[in-house]
Amino acid sequence: MHLQKGQLTKYPIGSLRELWHIAAPLMIMSFSVYAMIFADRMILSHFSIEAMNAAVVAGAVYAVFMFSGLSLSLIAEVFVGQHNGAGRLAKIGEPVWQMIWFAVMSIGIFWPAGLFLGDLFLTKEATSIGIPYYKILMLFGPAVPLIGALSAFHVGRGKTLIVTIIAASGNSLNLLLAYLFVFGLDGFIPSMGVAGAAIATGISQVSQVIVLFILFLRPKHRETYGTNNFHFNKKVFFSCLKIGGPNAVAFAIGIASWAFFSDLIASTGIAYMTALTICQNYLFLFFFIVEGMSKAVTTISSNLIGAKNTDLIPKLMNSALCLHCIIVAILAIPLIFFSDFCMNGYFNDNLSIENIDGLREMVKNSLFWAWIIHILNGICWIYMGQLTAAGDTKFTMYTNMISSWLFLVFPAYFFISIMGYSPTWSWKIVAFYDLMISALMYMRYRSEKWRKVQIIQE
Repeated sequence: MHLQKGQLTKYPIGSLRELWHIAAPLMIMSFSVYAMIFADRMILSHFSIEAMNAAVVAGAVYAVFMFSGLSLSLIAEVFVGQHNGAGRLAKIGEPVWQMIWFAVMSIGIFWPAGLFLGDLFLTKEATSIGIPYYKILMLFGPAVPLIGALSAFHVGRGKTLIVTIIAASGNSLNLLLAYLFVFGLDGFIPSMGVAGAAIATGISQVSQVIVLFILFLRPKHRETYGTNNFHFNKKVFFSCLKIGGPNAVAFAIGIASWAFFSDLIASTGIAYMTALTICQNYLFLFFFIVEGMSKAVTTISSNLIGAKNTDLIPKLMNSALCLHCIIVAILAIPLIFFSDFCMNGYFNDNLSIENIDGLREMVKNSLFWAWIIHILNGICWIYMGQLTAAGDTKFTMYTNMISSWLFLVFPAYFFISIMGYSPTWSWKIVAFYDLMISALMYMRYRSEKWRKVQIIQE
């Protein structure tokens, strides 16, 4: 079947069917990642609740670096998509290689930060046991932007299934190793607790890098897409940094604000922190839907921009919103109607909290707000995915930088720490933050200023 420029599937461009065809594998890929995080925390909760809580806070500090590096390296997807849409296939390998070089350079950030920042930030008694977890994750940290760069080669061309299979396989390996390393195996493997969970994650990440790199250098890819063009290209490298850098900064500041927010709640007591952690776990678990949808919008939109077929982008956005509505209606089933089932896996004999019934009610209420947050967060990421495809990333950077502190951290600190409101207000504050940032992203999209951005030369 002959496809027109900018068309990635046999389905009409921008249709619900095309979006689902691209988004479904990306959702499965993201699901495997967040299911891995969810399972790690579930495993640690059975090792000890204190270990799980410490890993959550330590993981938030690590995530500042990890998601920043990943979001920057993934910008190669936009360049790949626009080159693919414009028919410049031989140019596709070049931006991928520049982000591979960036990932190698990131060693100079991950390793020093891993050695020194854990002891600086994880000082509370409740979080200090997460220091080994943080240091080991940072040791393997450069593997994450490598995964992002190599995945962008496939995703930007709409070839999402292979990336999904690799991610799912790697994260299945992580799950198996995490259980073995956390609890140990009598006579063979010692119990390593939180450190074991981090080692399992690192091995999984390295295995994915190896497989993706082998596929990237296949003979047919070298011939068609120039994947053997490994030379450092200063102009392309800095073009990628110019477009991807704002996203990386936005992620870093946004996640730093979330880490500050989590630390603030941790100081209010183990019950509130446990409720926050359980609900955060479900937000992470279902975030695969939001992330997969956003990546699909970026992939399709970048190809349409490269093909100069931007009139179909509004159709794509309507399809994305329609699909999001269907999905959040389904998510109401576990988060609202079967919330007891969602929380039962966390309550075990190791739980040293006196008022279990009060905690259950707190978690149940928080799960409802988690559903509201997911609705708003999904809308935000749909529009952010389109703006990223257009290269309009400075706006997303400034919006995330300002909003995360103005609408999340400051209200939480003011109402909970200063005014003495219950920490259960935290989820209402998160919902308010997502509402505001979603509105700002929508208004930017409607302004059509993104049409003026040009990231690849004719």
